[in-house]
Amino acid sequence: MKKLLILIAALSAFAGCLRGGQHFKHEFDSLKGWQVREGVEATLKDGWVSVKNRGLFFTCAGEDPGARYTVNVVGEGKGEVKVGDKIFKLDFSKDGKFSRDFQLGYSARAYMWIGFNPEEGTVLRLKSVEIIPLPDPAGRVRLERKALSRSRPSPKKVRAVSAGALDRQKADFIKSYKASAVVVSFAGAGDADALARQVDAALEAGLRPIIKLVKSKDPAADMKAAKAALGGRLEKVYAFIPAKYGENRDKFNALVKRLRADFPNSWFVYVANPGDYPTLNPIADLKIIYAAHYTYKERAKLAAIPVFQNIVPAPFMAIGPTPMPEEFEQWHVSWILESSPQNLEKNIARMERPLHKGGTKQEQLECLKKTFLKNKQDGDFSFAFATDTHYQSNPDKTQLYATSADHMREMAKVAKELKLAFVANGGDMVRGVSMKEESLKDIREIVGAMEESGLPVFVSIGNHDDGVFWALKTFPKSDLSQVVTGAEWHDACAPAALKKGAVGDKNFDKANYCYMDFPEAKIRLINLAVSENPMTINEKGKFAIDSCGLYDLTQRQLDWLTTQALNFSDKPDAKDWAVIFMSHCRMGKITLFPEIVKAFIKGGSFSGERGAGERFPAKVSCDFSKQGPIPVIMSIAGHFHSDDIVYSPLGYVCPVLLNDCNRSTKPSIDRVRGEANDAAWTIVTVNRKNNAATYLRFGAGADMKSFLIKPNKK
Repeated sequence: MKKLLILIAALSAFAGCLRGGQHFKHEFDSLKGWQVREGVEATLKDGWVSVKNRGLFFTCAGEDPGARYTVNVVGEGKGEVKVGDKIFKLDFSKDGKFSRDFQLGYSARAYMWIGFNPEEGTVLRLKSVEIIPLPDPAGRVRLERKALSRSRPSPKKVRAVSAGALDRQKADFIKSYKASAVVVSFAGAGDADALARQVDAALEAGLRPIIKLVKSKDPAADMKAAKAALGGRLEKVYAFIPAKYGENRDKFNALVKRLRADFPNSWFVYVANPGDYPTLNPIADLKIIYAAHYTYKERAKLAAIPVFQNIVPAPFMAIGPTPMPEEFEQWHVSWILESSPQNLEKNIARMERPLHKGGTKQEQLECLKKTFLKNKQDGDFSFAFATDTHYQSNPDKTQLYATSADHMREMAKVAKELKLAFVANGGDMVRGVSMKEESLKDIREIVGAMEESGLPVFVSIGNHDDGVFWALKTFPKSDLSQVVTGAEWHDACAPAALKKGAVGDKNFDKANYCYMDFPEAKIRLINLAVSENPMTINEKGKFAIDSCGLYDLTQRQLDWLTTQALNFSDKPDAKDWAVIFMSHCRMGKITLFPEIVKAFIKGGSFSGERGAGERFPAKVSCDFSKQGPIPVIMSIAGHFHSDDIVYSPLGYVCPVLLNDCNRSTKPSIDRVRGEANDAAWTIVTVNRKNNAATYLRFGAGADMKSFLIKPNKK
């Protein structure tokens, strides 16, 4: 039975949402703000809604992770109610009432879903739903979210170095690596003159000082001495670290209250164990930058960052040793690189591209190119890759989605200059929320921007690219005039690769998949189409398949894969070749695909089928024994809007790369239109001789490294 999703349909629906502890109540005398999708019966009568068919319907009720609430429902029937991350079985009393107290988890989403699920084969009748925030326990501190989200270190990230005793030479050295701040130590009143000299050195070099109080028995008195020593420099100090790492939260809160009279406009940094953050009460002061201090053994605790930022959307830093900034970058946090005066230069030099994101957009582009050329080795095979551009053209480029075509032009220009093998887009090129002609226009612009490289251009069709999901929500009846068909998508995208030597499907001239050989590197790129919607209409006049839930390969594409794309029988040196797969989403759960690839890698055979009840019934029989074993060295994808390096069970690397377009409004994602981090595209280099892959990032995210084939543990 089809699932039911009733989602927020218009911004007007947010007017009644729970925000900042406000009361929420919805009477079912209307379905205003609720969307009923195909397959669900929702009937209004006499102030009740009757819901039939299994599924969920949702509305936005805001959120406050860790907070306590009461949910009240008036209705009758059997089923479940879901509120945030909690699910309760509806057990109505004789007078039709259900009530339950609950507490949201600290990792709850940044909005609260309310959902109802009737028991299969029954009708669930609802009259009202109500969510009431309960009082916080004594001592609980809650801060105003908007004020926190406007605070430091926005809009630009802080990348700082802990420098010990700072002089001008050291400050210039740190600044040359594009740092934006430097940490200097202050040991109390007797160190006041030295503090002033260090701050002057930082400011003259163009660095913002972060002043760290050390070895203090009376922090309040020592901070007053710092203020006297700084004089007019005080307003140029980025922040103070007035307490030792791991200071008790309540003690730190009391210290800040004591300091506020003398430091009314200053920012203070609170440093705690990273694992403690998800359960910490916020400090009752808005001018706080939270910081987590990491060691090598605490890397797993990085996951605490997004949980904490969901609770308190305050400025956040990570403090750690030299090799860790790449990991900090992947969590979208500012950071301080800890080092001592003795090994400062050595530590910074060890970083592949230390502090480069402190530079301007042009400086970061130059740094990318310089780093690529500096590290170039014999046997390198390099290409440019972007994904999830979600482009929607906008004349003044004020929308989050409106700059992606510019990103692709910049990527193409760099790829051309560096003479890369090809440029690629991993799909979801466009948002898919416009009329077909608008989407096609945007698709053509993205492809045209990439073609400015003069190189082969490969695009994997994504689940947003045909607009079927939008058409299902927008129009009561489906027809092909509302969406981008496979043939239209082919005509807009495929020629950019085919005219440069890529090979399509000899049995289907409108295929949206292809492969291309790069003989010098002995690498074959196979570009797959996992969202290839056949656009069939069902008996209800709707598209049979919703592209946003479609990730599979058709029988036709499986036949092409096994008989053409993975066929190396015409190559006498087939054993020396290797394959790179490219697709919109990971291929590990695409039925039949892993077994086909296993047979290909081992030079074996496979026969299997996908049942008649599946969306794409298929039967496969392939035999690669004559051509022998050939390695797959990579399967690259997007779709998940994050960076991740994993390995298939067969050992080859499966990188997923960050979305190019900033779709998020979360405070933790510091991506600013017009700045370098508005974009996120990557120069990917594979070197089979070294069994290595490098991922040099322009824009948001970080550089990464991986094996091509994960070594076996001995």
